[in-house]
Amino acid sequence: MYCLKIVSLKIVSLKFVSLKFVSLKFVSLKIVRYFTFIFFISLLCISYSTFAGSAGTNFTSETLELVQNPTAGIITNGEIIKFKFSGNNSINISGEYYLQKNIVLGYGLSIKNLTGNETVDISDLLGVIARYRILNEHKYYPALTAGIDLLGKGEYIPSLDQNQFLPTGLYIAASKAFKWDLGYLSLHLGVNYPVAVNKQYEHINSYFGLEQTITNKASLNFEYDFAGNNNPKFELKKGITNLAIRYSISSDLTVGINMIDIFSTYNKPYRMLTMEYRSSFFR
Repeated sequence: MYCLKIVSLKIVSLKFVSLKFVSLKFVSLKIVRYFTFIFFISLLCISYSTFAGSAGTNFTSETLELVQNPTAGIITNGEIIKFKFSGNNSINISGEYYLQKNIVLGYGLSIKNLTGNETVDISDLLGVIARYRILNEHKYYPALTAGIDLLGKGEYIPSLDQNQFLPTGLYIAASKAFKWDLGYLSLHLGVNYPVAVNKQYEHINSYFGLEQTITNKASLNFEYDFAGNNNPKFELKKGITNLAIRYSISSDLTVGINMIDIFSTYNKPYRMLTMEYRSSFFR
């Protein structure tokens, strides 16, 4: 009897020790991840290169998208290739080419299972992109751009042959930047009419947002989308709030993290990784 008690006590003590080890290991992993994140962010923030892409006070090109929706920005030479990595091994790839002054044309694709061993699915929808700068920004008025963007956003769903979020469709956007003590603050406003496979989701929409530079190479973007297809009366409480953190690795390469619907108005918050590369290969 005493032997059994001793054995059982030893087993309990071993379990306790193993649990303590697991909990310590879990805590240590959390600490390592936390400090790794802080270290990475610190490296980004203390970088003082004089060159930047479309993010930061040292920007060399205009911001083309707030988070999900277009600004009045436009490329002024060469071309740009954009990648957006979404959930379930889904990626959007698009390219835009500077055709002539104030005119940009492009095309994009949504792809599912590009990596891995599943069947690769590519969207059949035409992801046509076009931008026309109507008015350049001036001291007393904003830049104004009209365009069309038929590339869906977010995860591509092959069974429906559409993306998680509707394409912007036809749009007109205005943008104005101001310089102040904390860098550059840009105001953006747009109206769009999305294009959907199911026509009942097509409804005029509006959005607005802010972009604030936070270092010489990083920017924080805020976007409020009225989500007109679900909110035809444009009620503020039924819109979607999105955020993006963007960082210019070089004058050609800008990366970012998009956070969609952060207040869970319609779905759980959704994250996407973005990357844009600008070149003058065809110039």
